[in-house]
Amino acid sequence: MDGYFNPDSEEIVLYRIDPRYKGNAILTRDIDLSKRPIFKPLVSHELNADFQLITSTKDGYLMITNHEAVNRKLIWIPKTAKSPKEWETIVAESKTAGYLDSIQIVSPFLLMNYVNNGVSVINIHKAADGAFVETMPSPGPGTIHSIGSGGKPGILVFTYESLVDQGSLYGYRVGTQKLVKLQPENPASPLKDFVYEHTTYKSEDGTEVPIQLLYHKDTKRDGSNPVYLHAYGGFGVNMKPEFNSKLFIWAQLGGIVAIPNIRGGAEMGGQWHLDGSLTKKQNSFNDFKAATKWLVAQGWTEHSRIGVEGGSNGGLLIAAMELQASDLIGAAIANVGVYDMMRFHKFTRGFHWINEYGSLRSKEEFQAMLKYSPVHNVTPAEYAPILISTGNKDDRVAPIHSFKLAAALQEAQKGTNPILLRVNANSAHGAGTRLEYVKQTAEEFAFFMEFLGMLTKEEKASSGQTPPP
Repeated sequence: MDGYFNPDSEEIVLYRIDPRYKGNAILTRDIDLSKRPIFKPLVSHELNADFQLITSTKDGYLMITNHEAVNRKLIWIPKTAKSPKEWETIVAESKTAGYLDSIQIVSPFLLMNYVNNGVSVINIHKAADGAFVETMPSPGPGTIHSIGSGGKPGILVFTYESLVDQGSLYGYRVGTQKLVKLQPENPASPLKDFVYEHTTYKSEDGTEVPIQLLYHKDTKRDGSNPVYLHAYGGFGVNMKPEFNSKLFIWAQLGGIVAIPNIRGGAEMGGQWHLDGSLTKKQNSFNDFKAATKWLVAQGWTEHSRIGVEGGSNGGLLIAAMELQASDLIGAAIANVGVYDMMRFHKFTRGFHWINEYGSLRSKEEFQAMLKYSPVHNVTPAEYAPILISTGNKDDRVAPIHSFKLAAALQEAQKGTNPILLRVNANSAHGAGTRLEYVKQTAEEFAFFMEFLGMLTKEEKASSGQTPPP
């Protein structure tokens, strides 16, 4: 449950989630306590849909919703409306632009920010009636955000990001289809020596999956490059191309960064999310496995030089990879993950995830979860080296998930590769302070560098390790 005061309509707005239903409900209440206000439902759980309030007035509410629109749409709900039949569609669900991620209102326009093929697409509509005006050009296959007014009618400014762009400011005059970069290039920037590539590969069932790559311009496809393979694949979260200093450092160290937009996110639309959830969750794992095979087939690397990393739902992804396809990777890092799919709903906020993973009350969903639940599928075998990390104060994904997985793998490991558990006593669902984040990143890089063959004999000796003969 979450709530806030909305000054536009002088109301308290309350978001409520009930795991018996999909989506959320929204309730409102007058701020004037002298009226003895009570919370009244604006949208109910029974609609089984997500609703996101954008703005409101004393006459009604502007919302994004996936109600009868898997890619989401923009609607207006008058305060006098008694049922969804009285709602007005301002901008209908797009079948071509992609998944409606967010909107910004810059008078006299509605700027509809879609995600299509994993990158930003901005459609401009009239705020007065929702009529389509044009699709704004983009500097490249990246992420556009922070769109605002340029100070004159029809002039927009925005920030563009990618894996090799920390955030460049652009200007655009509506109707011209011409962008103007508002800041000069820095000739001394190390970013100019690196390549960002956005392409696709085929998953096991033939589905095309978008993937982002980052590497130095002199990188050769000789099968020798260490790869940092990172993904999330759940809850409709979009892994859009954005600059990440941690991943850029990996590229500076001589590695390749690969980020596949596997099913479970919404990078290819709302259906992309549904195709990687509940009884179809295995699709996420299959997409990730296929990414490792594609990287090898393209000559970028070999399986023993691929390090896989993910956190939270991405931690589940990494654990599934370790158990289902350990031979496809050289090392794994699973952070604050969900690993007990039979009991996740019993710990802290876990019951909120039933609509993503499934319910034990459904035979089909129970069987699907049991098939991949990490702690229930550990068997004696030779596993790749794995670093399992958790925070002792994590109230989102309880540390017991990591404790169980680490214990099970340590008991079942038949090889010599280490199964390590890292517990940060001072952090919750993440690395905690900035200093702790830097420390954890250094430890993760050291782990990958050791097991992906990035250290020389001299470097191993200087770190106190005994190099192999």
